[in-house]
Order: sequence, then C-alpha cells, then structure tokens
Amino acid sequence: MKNVSKILPGKNKLKNYKFVIVGILMGILAWIFESMIHVFLLNEGSITDQLINPDFHHILQRPLILLLFVLFGVILQIQVNKRTRIEDALKRSEKEKSMILDAANWFIAYIDNDDNIIWANKTAISYSSEKYGNIIGKKCYTVWRQMSEPCPGCPVRNVRITGEVEEDEMILPNGRILSIHTKAVKNEKGEIIGAIKFGSDITTRKKAEEKVKELNKILRLLNKTLRHDILNDLTVIGNSIELFEEMDNKEVLNYAFNTIDKSVKLIKEMRELESLIYSGKRSVKPCDVREVIESVLKSYPVECNIEGDSTVLADEALSSVFDNIIRNAIDHGKADKIDIKIKNTNDMCEVRIADNGIGIPDDIKVRIFDEEFSGGGGTGLGLYIVQKTVERYNGGIRVEDNHPHGAVFILNLPSVKREKIESQ
Repeated sequence: MKNVSKILPGKNKLKNYKFVIVGILMGILAWIFESMIHVFLLNEGSITDQLINPDFHHILQRPLILLLFVLFGVILQIQVNKRTRIEDALKRSEKEKSMILDAANWFIAYIDNDDNIIWANKTAISYSSEKYGNIIGKKCYTVWRQMSEPCPGCPVRNVRITGEVEEDEMILPNGRILSIHTKAVKNEKGEIIGAIKFGSDITTRKKAEEKVKELNKILRLLNKTLRHDILNDLTVIGNSIELFEEMDNKEVLNYAFNTIDKSVKLIKEMRELESLIYSGKRSVKPCDVREVIESVLKSYPVECNIEGDSTVLADEALSSVFDNIIRNAIDHGKADKIDIKIKNTNDMCEVRIADNGIGIPDDIKVRIFDEEFSGGGGTGLGLYIVQKTVERYNGGIRVEDNHPHGAVFILNLPSVKREKIESQ
C-alpha cells in the first residue's frame, strides 16, 4: 500500500481515497453477505463462527474477495485522480488564458462560422451592453453593432472565404471607434472553423485627427480672410491716394490712413486668434455685437441705423464677418443706407443687416456663399469666409430680399446672457 499511496495525490484528503474506501466497504459487505448465506440458507454454524472463525476453505476465499474489491477501488481511484489532475490542469490553463486575455486592453473575441460569439475577453464585453454569460452564443453583429442582419462587407464572413486577414474600423452605436483585425481560425486539417477578432480603441486618435483637420481648416480660413481683407484694404488705400493726388483732399488721405490702421488691427487680431487656436484654448469669448458693428462702420461713409444689442460667443474674426457683409452691400449692392436690427431669441442672437441696394437675384442667392463664386468681379471669398466663420461659432446665415429693394443678411449666433457674463 506504500507504493499505492505514493501514486495517489493528496493523501491527507479523504476525497482522494473515496474509491479505495468504497472497495474496502464492498469487500467487507461481501464477507458479511456470504457468511449470512452459509448461516441462514446452508445452516452451517452461527453468524459469529462464520464471520470470525470460518472453515479453512472460506478463510482463504473471503480475504481474497476482500482484496479484489480493494484492488478494484485502488485502480479506479488512480484513474479518477489522473483524470482529475488533467481536468484541474485544463481549468488552470483556461483560467490563466482568460486572466491574460482579460488583462489585455485589446478587443479580443472568437466567432464561429455561424457568426456566434464563442468567447470574448473583458475589454470586448465592455463595448457591449451585455454581461459575459449573456453574449456567448449570440450573433456578433447583434451584440456590438445592435443590428439584426450581418454588417455590410462583414470581415468575419470575408475571412471565411479568402482566408486572408481583414482590417477595418468598427464604429459602435455609442460613437466609439475600434481598429479591428479579423483572422481565420483553422483546425488541424486546415479547415476554417471560425474567426478571431482583435483590435484596439482608436476613438481618441480619431478625435485628435479630426481636431487637426479642423485646426488646419480654421487656419486656412484665417489665411483666406487675411488675404481677402488686406487686398480690399490695399485697393481702397491705392484709390484714396490717387484721389488725393488729383483733389488734394485731406479727408481722402485720412480715409486711407484709417484703412491702414484697420488693416494693421486686422493683422494683429488674426495673429492673436491664430495663437489661441494653436494653443488649443477655446478661442470664442463674449463679444458685444453692437460695439463690433459700430467699429466696422467707422471705415464706411454710409448712413446706418442700429437697433438693439446683444452679447454673443465669437472671436476676433467677428469684425471680418460684419465688414464683408457691409462692404458687399456697398461695393456690389450699391447701397447708401443700411439698417441693422439686433435681438435675442432664446439662446440665440439674430442680427438682420438690411440694405437699400440693387438686391441679389434668386439664381445667385443659392450660390452666394460658395467658395470663389463671384457675381460682381471680386474674388468671391468674402461671403464664403462669412459663412464658414459663422458656422465655426455654431451659428447660421441666410440671405433674403429686402422690400422695396435690396438684400437682408440674417445671422444667428449663440448668445450669452448679461447676468452670466457679470457673474464671471
């Protein structure tokens, strides 16, 4: 029995000897059962004699039967313990595999040939609204895409056909974006039995890329704004100098100097705005609409009436917005009077800039904000810059007819309540 005990693991644990104990008990029960047969059926002595002092024949037979039962229990116990050790090792291996894969920040999942989820790590589960036990056996496109049919161009199905690794971006219903690689899983015969999906969350990277794109877009717009407005101002300065040489009128010369000052101010404002954008700080701030418009109008000898006031969220480019609209009304619309009404509606400020010019034909209205569209000989950038700048403020702009003639530009900009500004 010493050799047997060495084979059996965990000798201090009763469960490792349960079949040996069962074998001993069965041997003892067989001994008792045979003794009772000889007493009650064959009338061979008393039960005590049969159990304790059997005849020579039985004294050899019964221990042998007992020994056979014990050996059977030992052999069975050895086999059971081996199987238990293998099962325990498999469980430990499975647990270790799960721990390692669950520790990974990558999305990892195994899908069978029917698009059913066979296994998924914690990261993959976290991208669904289900718990682990609830996703096993469910369709992958139902769990992660919340779709009732397979995804168009499904990479899991593609790899089952091609056997090649598929790369794609999986956009989840909550807006998260995953970069996923899908690879076929083959058995020992080389047959594809499923696919493994693994990848990482690239939402932050995608947002950063979008931010860079938006930054470049804004900087290009600032560059266009600067070139467009400076070019216009240089034209005004050149014309003013020519008039001064002809008329020797100091008013004309002062107008040229004012335009120079305006250009210098614009360059400084655009430089400050560019610095804010590069720093990543939020460039919009509370701006007094009436104050900005009055500053712009100083450069234009035109009759103008302003009603109302409001504070909006904008930046230094707001003056360029009003400057382009007013210049467009004067240069292209031939207006000599402009009426401006400012009013607040809920959380938005509406600015109506109406002129008495020649107006804008309907076929031009639909294209007036397009880049490089020019209906009157200019570069066509002015109103394009206006629209893109207003959109950057999360606002909107449209144009309508003024009555009896002229045009009305209607701007909607996010407003800020006065009491909120004072509290800040």
